[in-house]
Amino acid sequence: MGSINGTIKDVIDEMRAEGMPIGLVTLVTFRPFPVKALQDALAHATDILVIDKALDPGMGGPLASNIAIALRHVADPPHQHSAIVGLGGRPVTKSSLHRLFRQAMTQPWEGPHFLDLNERVIAREIHRRGKKRRTGASAEAVLKQLARQEDEKRKAREAAHE
Repeated sequence: MGSINGTIKDVIDEMRAEGMPIGLVTLVTFRPFPVKALQDALAHATDILVIDKALDPGMGGPLASNIAIALRHVADPPHQHSAIVGLGGRPVTKSSLHRLFRQAMTQPWEGPHFLDLNERVIAREIHRRGKKRRTGASAEAVLKQLARQEDEKRKAREAAHE
């Protein structure tokens, strides 16, 4: 569902060409939610990865939540994995999706996974906030730190090309 379906389909096609057992179900409507069609489409799936471009705090992705509800009464439902991608307008690249799909196949996770999130930066900010009370938003500090890292990477690339 949504704006990244073309990119997802391209990655799926590439992975299928490599022999990976992977497919794609695209929802074209959210309301009314296509419960029966989704149940039929996923009848033989053992694992599914739901990709959301939004986050409901405490719930994960809204699409993942609705799919979990739609499949709750299915006998032997597929194991669901959830990924939140593109938050804040971040690009969702084919290489990131390749890594995400391979990880879902080899190292499945519980709860939502945030694509391309630098968890070390988040952990460092949580640790910093726990040591001493400071003013200002944690999210702002994390974004500033990420921006500094991206700027350093850009400068390193520019220096390498000189």
